Amino acid sequence: MHMSNEDRLYSQYIYERMGQSSLWRDFGFIAYKMSNKECFIAEMFIHREKRTLGNGRKLLNDLVDIAKGNGCDVVTANIHLWDQNANKTLIAAISCGFEVSKSGQDVLLISLKLKEQ
Repeated sequence: MHMSNEDRLYSQYIYERMGQSSLWRDFGFIAYKMSNKECFIAEMFIHREKRTLGNGRKLLNDLVDIAKGNGCDVVTANIHLWDQNANKTLIAAISCGFEVSKSGQDVLLISLKLKEQ
């Protein structure tokens, strides 16, 4: 996979600014942070024309492999209910095995337990 200079710069920025690592593919990226056996997805983006083709699942599977390799037990993420794509994101997450684990103040915390996979 070829990362553009802009992608490299953004990857460096989020690492330096927010302590988040990132996983890049030609069709999108995930920014994540691992702590205490949890891999938290801070951002995930798939290019519009590459959505609904299984690319998000491919990227997530790659992240799951990284998380397991680093001893994580769970992958988590937030879904902000004010986001215009919140329903699509929730449906996609559930189809990938995530469950809603908490809710409050217009945010859902979703989790994917890795021990069961």
